[in-house]
Amino acid sequence: MSRLTSHTLQHNGITTSYYDEGTGPVLLLVHGFTGGKLDFHDQVTYFSDRCRVIVPDNRGHGETTNTGRRSDYTLETLVDDLHSFIQTLGLSDVHLLGHSLGGMVAMRYALTHPGNLSSLILMDTSATPLNVPADYFSTMADILQEKGPQALVTLM
Repeated sequence: MSRLTSHTLQHNGITTSYYDEGTGPVLLLVHGFTGGKLDFHDQVTYFSDRCRVIVPDNRGHGETTNTGRRSDYTLETLVDDLHSFIQTLGLSDVHLLGHSLGGMVAMRYALTHPGNLSSLILMDTSATPLNVPADYFSTMADILQEKGPQALVTLM
């Protein structure tokens, strides 16, 4: 496994850890719940000789800031984080791929900021609006932190 360099970026009140490899058109990959930038290691390695591949750890995941405040873990906050990340890096014409929860974030981002995107790719995500309580994801994060991954598997 080749070694990728992690970078950090201060934005939207957090410090985001991310990979940024290659040059050319931008492919930005957004991971799912309980995932991280490492999930896309092989894709970064594969595509970075053709384009610039950027993969952030979402808020509360991997090496990115975990504020510990439940109210900071909503879909809207994750979309705001993504927008702030893209703006702070000065990106445009982004090819945005979202996996699972990252797909929900990417979908909502595409609806609110379509001018920043060249394309949207959804991978293993819900294609319809998610009708869950506002605190669904923060509750899942609490369960994961307090009881571990097996508790989430049991719930699902």
